[in-house]
Amino acid sequence: MRHGNCIGNGYRVLAETQEMEINFCGPFTFNVYDCAAGYTCDACEWFFAITEEDQCGDICLFPSGYPSEDCDRGALADTVNMKSGFCKAIGYTKHSGSKTVNAGETCGTLSFAIYDCKPGYNCADCKWFYHISEDKCADACIYERSTCDREALAEAEHLKAGDCESQGFTEIDDTKDVDGSKWSCEETSFEIYVQPHQPTIEPLLGQTVALQ
Repeated sequence: MRHGNCIGNGYRVLAETQEMEINFCGPFTFNVYDCAAGYTCDACEWFFAITEEDQCGDICLFPSGYPSEDCDRGALADTVNMKSGFCKAIGYTKHSGSKTVNAGETCGTLSFAIYDCKPGYNCADCKWFYHISEDKCADACIYERSTCDREALAEAEHLKAGDCESQGFTEIDDTKDVDGSKWSCEETSFEIYVQPHQPTIEPLLGQTVALQ
């Protein structure tokens, strides 16, 4: 499960309720929703932004045309300085509430889930690296903790400082978890991007660190 609600993700038609036992915490009653008319709920894409208070907020946005024909997801993300992905991938894992943002008449009200940095991390120390191969770009925000040699990992795997967006790769295509244990680093989640309107090709990343 994830913090948030079904309505914020386009599932707005109440279909039924279900009782469910979850270990020693149940039973729980879940409201089950169908996707709202006019929405393609699996087209929702996650975006995040860092606040002035060094918290992270993320939200799942629908493509252009939702909730109105004048609402452009890409333009909205640029306006509020959001990046494709979600807070957990960059170390913000402690849920601390939600924040509602008025995006104007065209895009309506947006509800962001808000997260604090994972205990023991300095999320401001996260540094972006990217790698381009076969018309795809993979990037991740990698931390350098006492046991992790971030620069050695970047050099060995031919990673460059920066992110895919700055290289013109803006459409998210896939996500891969990469094992960094060779450098005493934690598993890192790489977002994989293609340039706008490019066809899908073979995945860039394997199951372990193998970016070259």
